[in-house]
Amino acid sequence: MSVATHTGGAERGKDAAGSFSRRYHLWRNFLLLVDAVAIANAALIGLEVEHPGGAFSNDTLRSVLCVFYIAEMAIRLYADPRGFLTLGLLSEVTIVVLACGCILVLDGKPVMLWQASLFRVLRISRVWRFAKWWWPLKDLWLLLVGVAHAGRALAWFALVLFVVLFAEGGATMGLIGNVNADGLGPCSADAVEAADCIDGEEYFGSLSRSMLTMLQVSTLDGWAAKVRPLAGSRPLAAAAVTGFAVCTAYALCSVVLGVIAQSTLALARSHECHSSQVALTEDLEMVAALGATYQELLDFDGQPRLDLIAMRNAMGIPLVKKCYERLDLPVQVPDELFQHLDKTHCGSMSVEEFVRGVSAMKRPARNYDFALLTATIGGSATYCSRIDKRAIRVSENMERLKETLTTAFDNLSTLADPMAKNSVPEVYLRSAGRIFNPIPSGKSRYTS
Repeated sequence: MSVATHTGGAERGKDAAGSFSRRYHLWRNFLLLVDAVAIANAALIGLEVEHPGGAFSNDTLRSVLCVFYIAEMAIRLYADPRGFLTLGLLSEVTIVVLACGCILVLDGKPVMLWQASLFRVLRISRVWRFAKWWWPLKDLWLLLVGVAHAGRALAWFALVLFVVLFAEGGATMGLIGNVNADGLGPCSADAVEAADCIDGEEYFGSLSRSMLTMLQVSTLDGWAAKVRPLAGSRPLAAAAVTGFAVCTAYALCSVVLGVIAQSTLALARSHECHSSQVALTEDLEMVAALGATYQELLDFDGQPRLDLIAMRNAMGIPLVKKCYERLDLPVQVPDELFQHLDKTHCGSMSVEEFVRGVSAMKRPARNYDFALLTATIGGSATYCSRIDKRAIRVSENMERLKETLTTAFDNLSTLADPMAKNSVPEVYLRSAGRIFNPIPSGKSRYTS
């Protein structure tokens, strides 16, 4: 009976895992379809703007997209009611209400409400999760993360560049002087094309315009067309602008590349795609991908924390099973792995705790780990030493008790021996059963 019950439970577990896997993949395919429709919607709006009144400005296509969006929101509300409380989905619902209300109720007016559906294309920003784990984009992802890590240094550089542009813009205005003088007045198209004239009012008429011109010169964008006209009438200003262009383009702007390169290389040496970290990096990336998959599964089922049942069901997904096989953890059985990771023994854990625990199993031991292990072993050794001393004391007490009891039994045997000289008749008679003291019935009464 127990074998049949165990077999039936295993079959039900497999069926539950298979059903869970099918529902999960169906939901993922649904989200991919929504992404594709959002991209098609953005392309349609672009064609409508490029060809107004053409074949793409069709109310039928707009109505079909609105019907799809309404059906999508209904499916989302049925599958994940809690998801509507998130900021991202509330934003999408607002966009859908505005766009569909414009098409189905207001007859396409104003068109800006319909074009607001273009913002739904922002949902494809979730592709960064895919790009992070897809090997062809790994180098690009490393560069983007390096730029993000260098954000503070780049912010300071932007501040320094602003100060430099402010100072150089004011200095250039002072060197040029009157912007309406000869050589700086309004120029014909032929003179501008031949670099014989520059509009001083346009490029140096105010501090903000002068700063913008210096920014353009720092990027070497048409700097010669600004320096050559100045060389004839304002040679000192032309020399100052040329020096500024050389210093900023080949010195100051190179600092940006240096900061980004240094941050990217440091990031690569520490935990991204370095030759000494390849295996560890791949394992940690796989653990993070496994954690993201678990988070999607929990969001899909509406569960806040990961428990043993969810971990068992996830093993029915081929991707999760393949990740565990490639990780080759010391603990392979889900029950034992969950017991090892559940440090608080409360029967559940967060996805972050799962990722930290599995990552710790894959990372090499640190000095802190060795110190912790040494302290644990030392504490265990001290405890065992105390137990050993207590056991020795108990053993000695038992030996003394044995000696005392042996002496007592020997004396009692002597007293009970009728042939012995110092025997006691009462003891002998009690041993022979001649003396019997009856036990009184009822409770004993104690009187003072």
